[in-house]
Amino acid sequence: MVKQPEWKKQKESNLKKKSLSKLQNMCTVS
Repeated sequence: MVKQPEWKKQKESNLKKKSLSKLQNMCTVS
């Protein structure tokens, strides 16, 4: 397995958090 650079991991986790919060927002709105 190739070790990903730190910044890439950060970016991915940030993206996941963003999409998660978007989902939660949609849930609370509807």
